[in-house]
Amino acid sequence: NSIHPIVVQLVGAVGTHNFEYDGHGVVQRLAAKLGGEVYYLNAPFMVESEEIAQSLIGNQSIQETFSMGKKCELALLGVGSVDLEYSSYYHAGYMSKNVLEYLQAEGVIGGVCGIHFDLEGKIRAQDFQNKLISISTEDLRKIPNRVGVAGGVGKIRPILGAIRAGLINILATDSMTARELLAIS
Repeated sequence: NSIHPIVVQLVGAVGTHNFEYDGHGVVQRLAAKLGGEVYYLNAPFMVESEEIAQSLIGNQSIQETFSMGKKCELALLGVGSVDLEYSSYYHAGYMSKNVLEYLQAEGVIGGVCGIHFDLEGKIRAQDFQNKLISISTEDLRKIPNRVGVAGGVGKIRPILGAIRAGLINILATDSMTARELLAIS
């Protein structure tokens, strides 16, 4: 029996012209390497209001993708930082300095799938998250193997917050980051 992997996009696309960072591009490359089928989340990462987000989330094709996401046994997840120096969303132009400052003022240190949290793992900035098209916190936590892929000095605190929030339960990182995490946890 051969395994036929299914690759599911869990977060809306950031709408970039840089295919390397765009959600569609990431899942397409992964599926090509694994020989799998893809379920795209054909929606933007963030919209202008909670009402628009709820309307999009109610769309049949988006519901189908989220339904497949609920069946995942493994999720590969980036761990983001809201620190201006280390925020890939900021450096790629997807998030403004004002948005990052707002998130920081709310106590946010990092995010996984648009789910933002503080160092203790408490979910923060819910009003901001209500504008995102992404898997829900509850559904993400139900995926048995949630692999956070992150490393470097700017990701130490966000990784710790993500672990404490229960958003990741497996970590792929470098030895320096692992040592620092063990020292502060």
